[in-house]
Amino acid sequence: SPCTGGELMGLQVDYWTWQSGEKKREGEKRDVGLKNTLKSNFRSLQVSRLPAGGDTSPPHGMAMTVVTKEKNKK
Repeated sequence: SPCTGGELMGLQVDYWTWQSGEKKREGEKRDVGLKNTLKSNFRSLQVSRLPAGGDTSPPHGMAMTVVTKEKNKK
Protein backbone atom coordinates (compact mmCIF):
# COMPACT_ATOMS: atom_id res chain seq x y z
CA SER A 1 0.00 0.00 0.00
CA PRO A 2 1.16 3.59 -0.53
CA CYS A 3 3.25 5.29 2.13
CA THR A 4 1.43 7.96 4.08
CA GLY A 5 2.11 11.53 3.03
CA GLY A 6 3.89 10.51 -0.18
CA GLU A 7 7.04 9.49 1.69
CA LEU A 8 9.64 7.23 0.11
CA MET A 9 10.43 3.87 1.65
CA GLY A 10 13.65 2.01 0.86
CA LEU A 11 12.92 -1.64 0.06
CA GLN A 12 14.52 -4.62 -1.60
CA VAL A 13 11.97 -6.85 -3.34
CA ASP A 14 13.03 -10.35 -4.39
CA TYR A 15 10.73 -12.18 -6.79
CA TRP A 16 10.88 -15.14 -9.14
CA THR A 17 9.65 -15.28 -12.73
CA TRP A 18 8.12 -18.51 -13.92
CA GLN A 19 9.28 -20.50 -16.93
CA SER A 20 7.95 -23.91 -17.82
CA GLY A 21 9.20 -26.74 -19.89
CA GLU A 22 12.93 -26.95 -19.25
CA LYS A 23 13.88 -30.59 -19.64
CA LYS A 24 15.35 -32.16 -16.53
CA ARG A 25 15.86 -35.61 -18.03
CA GLU A 26 14.60 -37.14 -21.20
CA GLY A 27 10.82 -37.22 -21.10
CA GLU A 28 10.55 -35.09 -17.93
CA LYS A 29 9.88 -31.40 -17.58
CA ARG A 30 10.32 -29.12 -14.59
CA ASP A 31 9.25 -25.61 -13.74
CA VAL A 32 12.07 -23.09 -13.50
CA GLY A 33 12.05 -19.85 -11.52
CA LEU A 34 14.52 -17.05 -12.21
CA LYS A 35 15.23 -14.81 -9.22
CA ASN A 36 15.06 -11.04 -9.71
CA THR A 37 15.80 -8.27 -7.23
CA LEU A 38 14.39 -4.75 -7.31
CA LYS A 39 16.04 -2.37 -4.82
CA SER A 40 14.82 1.23 -4.74
CA ASN A 41 13.02 3.95 -2.82
CA PHE A 42 9.32 3.30 -3.42
CA ARG A 43 6.30 5.57 -3.12
CA SER A 44 4.01 2.58 -3.56
CA LEU A 45 4.22 -1.13 -4.23
CA GLN A 46 1.21 -3.26 -5.11
CA VAL A 47 1.08 -7.00 -5.79
CA SER A 48 -2.07 -8.70 -7.06
CA ARG A 49 -2.96 -12.24 -8.13
CA LEU A 50 -3.80 -12.74 -11.81
CA PRO A 51 -6.87 -14.77 -12.74
CA ALA A 52 -6.27 -18.36 -13.82
CA GLY A 53 -6.09 -18.65 -17.60
CA GLY A 54 -6.12 -22.39 -18.25
CA ASP A 55 -3.44 -25.00 -18.76
CA THR A 56 -0.95 -22.72 -20.55
CA SER A 57 -0.82 -19.95 -17.96
CA PRO A 58 1.61 -20.06 -15.03
CA PRO A 59 0.18 -21.27 -11.74
CA HIS A 60 -0.32 -18.59 -9.09
CA GLY A 61 0.43 -15.73 -11.52
CA MET A 62 1.04 -12.36 -9.89
CA ALA A 63 1.33 -8.77 -11.13
CA MET A 64 3.48 -6.13 -9.44
CA THR A 65 3.02 -2.36 -9.84
CA VAL A 66 5.58 0.04 -8.37
CA VAL A 67 5.91 3.82 -8.17
CA THR A 68 9.41 5.08 -7.43
CA LYS A 69 9.05 8.85 -7.89
CA GLU A 70 6.47 11.52 -8.69
CA LYS A 71 5.83 12.61 -12.24
CA ASN A 72 7.01 16.11 -13.10
CA LYS A 73 4.20 18.64 -12.74
CA LYS A 74 3.79 20.99 -15.70
